[in-house]
Amino acid sequence: MKAHYPILCLALFLLLACQHRKEERAWQERLRQADEQAEIRRLRKAAIAAKPSADSALQMEAYRRSREGRIKIEQETGLGSQFGKGLLPSSLNNNQPLISFMTGPCYGECPQYHLYFWANGDVLYEGLAFAEPMGKRECKIDPKKLQTLLANWTPAFETWQRYYPQGEEPLEGFPFKAISLKLPQGQKIILDYHDAPKGLIQLEKSIDSLAKASFDFPMKTIF
Repeated sequence: MKAHYPILCLALFLLLACQHRKEERAWQERLRQADEQAEIRRLRKAAIAAKPSADSALQMEAYRRSREGRIKIEQETGLGSQFGKGLLPSSLNNNQPLISFMTGPCYGECPQYHLYFWANGDVLYEGLAFAEPMGKRECKIDPKKLQTLLANWTPAFETWQRYYPQGEEPLEGFPFKAISLKLPQGQKIILDYHDAPKGLIQLEKSIDSLAKASFDFPMKTIF
């Protein structure tokens, strides 16, 4: 029996060594998984921290392009020079709409589109940027709706200023909204960046709502 002691001791030693090695590998695997989780958390935090910067850069680039577009619109329509040329593109001047509405760019992805309403009920929509749908669409509405809108808003429209905010430059990043009504004394345009009277804002919403109710497709607009 004593002769087997060395063999038994060696077997016990090997068994303990194997168990220790197994536990060591398990411990190393747990350390590896912990390191992987720590790296994933680090990358996630870095991505979260970088996202505002990335979003800001994209917005700045979008605004730069939009601002260039706004300057072009103001030059073409006269909105940047005391409204000298009027709101409408030259192709529409000979058949002036009763109501015109356009939105301009902002710091971000504000929908840019034009709306024109004619006395006979013709309506033209043109999506320019960040609007849905893009491109031109036409429809027909009851002319009485336009006459009612004009009758309700003409007295107030005649009293509002041509530019808001008054007496100061508009804040950068705000979209402009331009409204034109065909009044008895001629066309009047109001350019609204911000700080406009509540009534003017309500008129803008009314025009926008009339367009949404007129077309048979969903519209992504500024309101």
